[in-house]
Amino acid sequence: MARIKIDNFELSYERYGNGVDTIITSMLSTGTQEPSELILLLAKQYCVYDVALRTTGFPPATADGVGNPILTTWAEDIFRLSDALGIGKFIYLGISHGGLVGWNLAYMHPEVLKCFVSIVGAPQDRNFLNTEPVRMMGQPQTSPEAARAFIERMFVPTTDKARLVRRDKLIKHMLSQQSSRTSVNSNTGPGPGLAWPECKTNEEMAANRLSKIEVPILIIHGIQDHFTSPEIPFISAKTVPGIKSVFFQDESHMISGESPQRVIDEINLFITQLNRRD
Repeated sequence: MARIKIDNFELSYERYGNGVDTIITSMLSTGTQEPSELILLLAKQYCVYDVALRTTGFPPATADGVGNPILTTWAEDIFRLSDALGIGKFIYLGISHGGLVGWNLAYMHPEVLKCFVSIVGAPQDRNFLNTEPVRMMGQPQTSPEAARAFIERMFVPTTDKARLVRRDKLIKHMLSQQSSRTSVNSNTGPGPGLAWPECKTNEEMAANRLSKIEVPILIIHGIQDHFTSPEIPFISAKTVPGIKSVFFQDESHMISGESPQRVIDEINLFITQLNRRD
């Protein structure tokens, strides 16, 4: 694992592949024993930097509730790392809360982004915040049985035997990683919080944040995702110029882990078309 000092903080990252286009992502493999399948597939065609998001050193929240110091700090870290490494323009890929980092990065530093790929990571639907799935995400799992039940809920119900075998392996891997992180260090860092908390409604977020973004964006979303609403990807598609949204009816919050080749196919198509325009 490589390290680089950004101001007074040291960021850790792993590099994979040697492609012409550079992808920066966060927390897909760093800190684990082996890279994820998605990383390995990406590394066949791209140069990939997987960055470990910091867990400390955040500025205090402002009294007026404007901005999210965790997300803006993470976005600024990605920007400064790219500058320190001399990467130039890059593709940012974010999954789940890593996607929230990407939306902030696209809003704060569009000049460094060739494009942004958001996988099940659109800004939170203001009408979805108090629903039971969102409350579950913030609750600690108190037993192995509860942890497995929580993870299983991230997947789409299926009777496909091949998919069930693959899913079981993925769940066991996720539980193993969770157990390892807990045994080494119980402080896994803060949750990402709300993207643009000053925007109280979806309409306000669309008008004051999403409409200001001028970066090519690909959204990949599973319709049966119980933890994020499909409404914001639809609103984003109507609001952000040039955005492309891909919705899979039979996928969920775990699309990148359960169906990485599907994700890669969409990314490759998007980048190929983008390069043709360039």
